[in-house]
Amino acid sequence: MKTIQKNAKIYLDTIENDDVRGGLQPFSIVILLPEQFPQERLAIFEDILQKMSAVVSNKQKIDLKKYYEEIVDLYLEQAFEEDLDLEIEDGYSITAAVNDFNHGLELYKNNKYNSAYRPLKKAMIKFEEEDQKNLIAEASFLLGTILLKTGKYENAAEQYRKLVNVATEINKAQYIEKGMFMAGFSYYKVQNYVEALEFLNQLNVESLKYISPLKYLLITSKVYENLKMHKKAIEKYEQALRIISNMPDNDNIRKQRAQIYYALGIQNFRIAISSLRALGIKHTDTVDEFLIRSINFLKKSVQVFKSMDDYESLIPTYRMIAEIYGFKNEHDNQFLYLSNAKNAAERSNNITAQLKVVDLIIKILKDSRKYEEIIPLIDNMFEKFSANAFVDMFSIARLHQNKGEAYLQKNSPQEALDEFLITLNIYKKIDSPLIKRKSILEKIIEIYEKRGEKDHIEYYNKLLKQIKEEMDNQKIELEHSELLFGPVKEVWIMAENGPEMYNYAPETEVDTDLLGGFMTAMQAFSMELQHESLNSLVIGRDRYDIVNEEDKKFFILGRSSIKTPDDVSKRILRKVSQLFYETYKTHLDNYNGDVTPFRNFTEIINKKDFTFA
Repeated sequence: MKTIQKNAKIYLDTIENDDVRGGLQPFSIVILLPEQFPQERLAIFEDILQKMSAVVSNKQKIDLKKYYEEIVDLYLEQAFEEDLDLEIEDGYSITAAVNDFNHGLELYKNNKYNSAYRPLKKAMIKFEEEDQKNLIAEASFLLGTILLKTGKYENAAEQYRKLVNVATEINKAQYIEKGMFMAGFSYYKVQNYVEALEFLNQLNVESLKYISPLKYLLITSKVYENLKMHKKAIEKYEQALRIISNMPDNDNIRKQRAQIYYALGIQNFRIAISSLRALGIKHTDTVDEFLIRSINFLKKSVQVFKSMDDYESLIPTYRMIAEIYGFKNEHDNQFLYLSNAKNAAERSNNITAQLKVVDLIIKILKDSRKYEEIIPLIDNMFEKFSANAFVDMFSIARLHQNKGEAYLQKNSPQEALDEFLITLNIYKKIDSPLIKRKSILEKIIEIYEKRGEKDHIEYYNKLLKQIKEEMDNQKIELEHSELLFGPVKEVWIMAENGPEMYNYAPETEVDTDLLGGFMTAMQAFSMELQHESLNSLVIGRDRYDIVNEEDKKFFILGRSSIKTPDDVSKRILRKVSQLFYETYKTHLDNYNGDVTPFRNFTEIINKKDFTFA
């Protein structure tokens, strides 16, 4: 269809007609589309064309208007997704633009955002041609909101920036205020916190008329949080708390109040952590004031969550209080709040949370040498597993191993051996890391050696030798892997506060905000990290290794098979970290949330023929 500069989707079929030879008359249905519409996307109209063909073939009356509207809606949705260039035709009048604007507005009101975008954008072009600033402001606001609601945050931020400029020219206070807030919010969503603050700080919470002061304060608090300006974040959260305390009470308000208490607890804790990083972990007494404040806010959060029977929210809150008591070396209180977290997890029937909390309790009991309490605790968990549809086999193995170690400390070698043998069999079934099997085999062999049972010693030593040989072979194979990062299948590079800076993740679809937030929480709050340096997590058949070097403002997360020796993957990730740092040192020193400079990291690795052997 080049002569008329159109793309076409053509559907051919036949209809019965006794007046033609053979009794079948061919017919076609044609949809003409703008030339810039991608040919590979024409298939989206197939279903509509089939429906139309069925109506014609059955000699029924066809409602072309109905099908035309369906086709237009599909086209507009696709055009929005592809963000196709838009040009207005000659003779397109301001009246026609206003009609398109009103049509787009109706679609917008009916939540048909993709369909609304095209007519509004077309009208906007005409409004700009005619310098109709009031109409430009109206259209800009709607376009920005559509982009925001459909996840196109960077485009939304630019549209709101345009709105602020136009609204300032015509002194339209409503759109100045809304535009500044929404621009700030859009930049916050793309982790450009410096730009977000530029807009948000131009607003005064005392004089807000068109947006919620509470919403403004909560978003601004989160921006300060991510910029590690914890005292400013606390200031904004406290303002939000004063506002919400004067609002009519309901479940939603109570939950928001509890979340603000929680956020204030976290911010005070982060101030303490920042100070400890500068002074050293031994100087907890110097940050005791912030730790106490943190505990008090978190306890207020607990009171509200308890009044709402919100057990899911109570679990992390109790755990956080326990972590802080651990920092303060108040281990009785630490144990108490972990027990509270376990009870909350039981009340919410969250078996995964129970397992995590039980792991922490076992660690405390081991450190306190209270081995006799570990065994009934684990038995209680096994009873719960029988009523649960799915439990991670790796977690079951870990509990059996802990139970065996407790029996060993209680001088009950036979009971310990039974638990270790169960652990070994589970590890074999789930194809666990070789290092885990090696560790268990060594414990089993040690028990048999003390008994002098030569047959068993010989048998398990043979298994141990096989495991060691397999580990050595894997090291050789993995170190010569031709994958981009060798045996490390995927890599994420995160800023200190969690947002993603770069990823190479061809196999996994992950919400990187959640992933970054999770890893940051683990790094900031976990006792294991602060006291023993958390290095890795095992999830299913994958191990996630973490490299967080003190002199760098980012950390690296790598996904490998659990069979990959951790020293191999760690060595690779350290080399990736060094290359990233050397390549982007200037950007990292002045990092403000803009991840654009890091997008070519994959190309840099390929060009340098980077090897990790």
